[in-house]
Amino acid sequence: MTPEQRAALVSLDIEWARRYGPLYTRDDELLLIALHKARYASRELPPEVRHASAEWLRERGYCSIQGQPLLPPGYLP
Repeated sequence: MTPEQRAALVSLDIEWARRYGPLYTRDDELLLIALHKARYASRELPPEVRHASAEWLRERGYCSIQGQPLLPPGYLP
């Protein structure tokens, strides 16, 4: 992961995601979901950031980026 990618994920940078995210969408809500899923999955990010995204995803009923259920609170992939 590059420093730019890391900073964008930590800050949930929607503008960055619009430039470098999936080409199939420019929908800000979908990009925010994708950023949270990427944060949750990334072992290169601080645990507190990953836990915050896990909680955000959990509150909204989303799964992991791989389509699997999220781990219970307090656990990370």
